Parts: sequence; C-alpha cells; structure tokens
Amino acid sequence: MIKYIPNILTLYRLIGAIIMIGVEPFSDTFYTLFITCGITDMLDGWIARKFDVTSELGSRLDTVADVSLMSVSLIKIARKILEKLPRASEILLFVALGLRALSYIICAIKFHKMSSVHSYLGKTSMFLAFFVPLIIATDFGSIYGTIVVIVFLTATLEEILIHLLSKEYSESHKSIFLLKKESERDS
Repeated sequence: MIKYIPNILTLYRLIGAIIMIGVEPFSDTFYTLFITCGITDMLDGWIARKFDVTSELGSRLDTVADVSLMSVSLIKIARKILEKLPRASEILLFVALGLRALSYIICAIKFHKMSSVHSYLGKTSMFLAFFVPLIIATDFGSIYGTIVVIVFLTATLEEILIHLLSKEYSESHKSIFLLKKESERDS
C-alpha cells in the first residue's frame, strides 16, 4: 500500500492545480489548494525515497504536477507579479521562462525525456517560488520576487549546463559542481 502513496500525493497536486484554474487568486480557496499542493510536493518524494518506492512514473508525474502547479499559480497571480516586479526583473523572468523551455527541449532531444534535474539550486528556486503567491501582494513582494527570479534564472542555467555536459540522463544531479563526482560514482 505504501508504494502508491507518493503517486497519490502527486496526483492530488496535479488535480489541485487543475481545480485552481477556476479559483479566484488570493482567495482562501486559492491559498488552501496552493498550500496543500505544496505540502504534497514536499511529502511525495520524501516518502518515495524513505520507503524505497521511487519509480520512473512517479518521477514523471512529479515533474508534470510541479510544472502544472507552478504554471497555474503564476498565471493566476501574473498581474500582481508584473505590478510588483521592477522592469528589469520582469525581463529576467521571461528570459528564465524561455530558458526553462529550452532546458526541457535539450533534455528531450538529447535524452528522449521530458524532465528536469533535482539539483540543490533547482529545489531552492522551487522552494522560494512556492512563497511567491503568499508574499507578492505584500510590501516585500518586489524585493522577494526579484530574488526568486534571479535564483530561478541561475537554477535554469545550471540545469541547461548539466544537460549539455552529462553523458547520460539522471534526474538526481545535485549541482553542476558535483557533476564529475556524480558521473564517476554512477560509473
């Protein structure tokens, strides 16, 4: 039974993201869905690793659910983000989103997978991005949003480099700085 829990949590996040499409941004329902989906994101991978029930399907579902949740959330609050971010940060955000798409394309062409790596920087950027809907409407929203954009852009550039420099696909690359050590360990 435990082996199904991570994928059930991931599916909850995906369904929650779909439901959020019809929910008013910054409402109690929006925040409730967003926070519970975020909790499932923290739990699904931890449970899968803790009980050794990781799977290719789970990894792919996790990526789809993550992208869905973040995309729907950002689309729902895009107007507020664009109101709060300085113009330079807006430009960096669009550059980062374009590069993120490029990263998926590189991975798809080179490794025949539509996935991203689970690097420390990528996890950090997603952790910070999780709080954007909670903070963007505050006085601190502009500064926080800019920090998130910079970390997201850096994580995306790192992921592109990992894809380009890796001989084989592995979602578990933790950092561009550990790439050689991880490759030697996996050999």
